[in-house]
Amino acid sequence: TLIFALATASAVHAWRNAASRAQREWVIALFALNGFLNVLWSTLFFALKRPDWALIEVVFLWLSILLPTIVFWRFARPASLYLVPYL
Repeated sequence: TLIFALATASAVHAWRNAASRAQREWVIALFALNGFLNVLWSTLFFALKRPDWALIEVVFLWLSILLPTIVFWRFARPASLYLVPYL
């Protein structure tokens, strides 16, 4: 719960500090991608009982956390730091 609260705080902070509409769209896209990959991992691991596939997918899930951490550093550093525990 704490990790998702921090991710939400990161999204709000990044959204508010975005300098343009394009940056705000990136914020939405990055969090949508992460949400999709998070649900996919849970589906693979718990519903389909395929930890082997989930292990492969978790690399993409981690990248979907690392990417906004790097991107947000340029215009919303606290938003980046909020994501560190999620990594």
